[in-house]
Amino acid sequence: MPNTSPPAHSFAPHHGECIPTDNPYRRRLTDWSWQRTGDALRGLLLASLALGGTAQAQPQNDRQPAARQFVLSDVTPAGPKSHFPAYDAVTGNVLVSNVSESTVSEVDPGQGIVRTFAVGAAPHTVQVDPAARRAYVVNKGESSVSEMDLETGQTLATFPVGPNPHGLKLDPRRDRLYVTSIDAGQLEVYQLSPPHNQLAVIPVGAGPWGVDAKGNLIVTTDTGANTLHLIDADTLQVSAVVEVGEGPWNPSIGVSGTVYATIGGSGEMVAVRDQRVLWRAAIGPRPLGIHADEARRVVFAAIGDADQVAFVDTRNGRVFQHVDVPAGPAGVTYDPMTGIAYVASQDAGKLDTLSPAYAKRAKSDRAMR
Repeated sequence: MPNTSPPAHSFAPHHGECIPTDNPYRRRLTDWSWQRTGDALRGLLLASLALGGTAQAQPQNDRQPAARQFVLSDVTPAGPKSHFPAYDAVTGNVLVSNVSESTVSEVDPGQGIVRTFAVGAAPHTVQVDPAARRAYVVNKGESSVSEMDLETGQTLATFPVGPNPHGLKLDPRRDRLYVTSIDAGQLEVYQLSPPHNQLAVIPVGAGPWGVDAKGNLIVTTDTGANTLHLIDADTLQVSAVVEVGEGPWNPSIGVSGTVYATIGGSGEMVAVRDQRVLWRAAIGPRPLGIHADEARRVVFAAIGDADQVAFVDTRNGRVFQHVDVPAGPAGVTYDPMTGIAYVASQDAGKLDTLSPAYAKRAKSDRAMR
């Protein structure tokens, strides 16, 4: 029987950096066999795109299999009022903000809380830079952003931003961090590396909540103006304003450049491309967090007032599944390598793991080897 054990140095998801065998972050990588190398490389590309990489957008392939069944495979304690999660592609853990106690929990899905970071008041959106081993969170209660060191477990710095910040997005390639200020009606651009200088302020619609960035496109959801503001990342100028409906909450940009957004007031999801709405789908009351994976032809959203997650076909807006989850689902995150979704259930203080059927089978197969 051929030896399928991984070598002393394995490629880490997303950045391909070698991790020594005695590094604790390697524990999730030792399961890999050589037969999964192709999957790993695809995961690197997908994770790079999720951080706004420059890889060329490809059209969706109708022949590529899409996940059409998701199951709630794990529910893990995450901390009180767990609001917004972010996936760490190196460890496989998820960082979750706890709004009521000014902390961010690092959660090993299916196992429990690994450690807790002290941050500012009322932390909301979290983002992870896996290559730099840093995480960031906006602190709504004190209008700041906290920077966390994922190697040492320490909170390194907290720097001020505009009033009532909510949305947060990293752009490591441009050394930028984007923050929405709801009370100021603006998108703020900061230097990602210390000392985190402010680089630009971009007026957008009233009450901007969410922000996403991919390639040359930045988008904000403006809850008070019922619009999306599309911004050119090269010039930092607004290129278009698109009306999408009452109370857009959070956006996600696909690799094609299509923008998907949850519309809280009407309980819908919309897809916008070339400054027009491609489709609109009713998904449930008060949809919140959203994430699109066009390679698998799925976009999913947390339905806050129905305690569900809705799964939608990216091509046509067809809702193909709702999955019940613990109370108060809010933010979502995603592992682009496996297709597993993670949802923070705020009222229950839980992190929910939703696995596609093929990922569940792969997990079982690895356990049997």
